[in-house]
Amino acid sequence: MSKFKQGDIVVMNFDPSIGEEIRKRRPAVVISSDKYNLVSDLIIVSPITSELKDLPTRFNLNGYQDVEGQVNTMQIYSGDSVKREAKKVDHMKDHELLQVLQLLGNNFDLSL
Repeated sequence: MSKFKQGDIVVMNFDPSIGEEIRKRRPAVVISSDKYNLVSDLIIVSPITSELKDLPTRFNLNGYQDVEGQVNTMQIYSGDSVKREAKKVDHMKDHELLQVLQLLGNNFDLSL
């Protein structure tokens, strides 16, 4: 079972990938809830990219152990934390995690 918590910064292998999917071994932020993470080896993450762009869908991340760049909230990925060799390297500050989760919410039409 997954040992990760929402807000953990992990490094994991995203290969193989197809098309515009995120590639290679890279950092990501765990966005799945702690309850979700407890019952499965799957984790839902938003990747962190070093390719900086001035977009409203990006969250600047700095001041963390060995991880700088932007959380790309346009990409959401569910993967097997064991087979993708996920390793925790840090944990986001609560107020920054909240901002990332708010940006992620923009991907969904909540007005139904």
